[in-house]
Amino acid sequence: MAFLQECLKKVIAKDDSLWVQTADGGLFPEGYWPFALKHLGEPGASLWTMGFEDLDGWLSPENIDALPEKVRVVESAHTLELRDLRPYPLEDFLDESKRPDPMPTVEVNNLSLGIDFDADGTISRSETAHIHELDGVFYWDPFGW
Repeated sequence: MAFLQECLKKVIAKDDSLWVQTADGGLFPEGYWPFALKHLGEPGASLWTMGFEDLDGWLSPENIDALPEKVRVVESAHTLELRDLRPYPLEDFLDESKRPDPMPTVEVNNLSLGIDFDADGTISRSETAHIHELDGVFYWDPFGW
């Protein structure tokens, strides 16, 4: 829980070190998310608004401190296979011919957590976040929240 709280505090502070601790269907090289947004995303787009617009109104220091009371385990720890693109240079993502085929994969430990943001008594997919662990390092998949 402390890891997730740390990540959410980085979201509030717009701390770019957060992007080293994130995954979204794969593990990416350091600097991937800002690089991808600049070169592959929509002009003028921001990772901070793209990734966290659904948290507006909820994301506050008080709610982050109260996180242990609000979060429920949606899916207990299990193994999940993700793409492992960490060894590849960022520039290779601009040229599809340089992308590995098939993409290498790695098994991570996954824990799915949820918060009933809309207070309807259920936790939907958009109210679920995933924490991955690989070799003692945690990664947050923030694009679920």
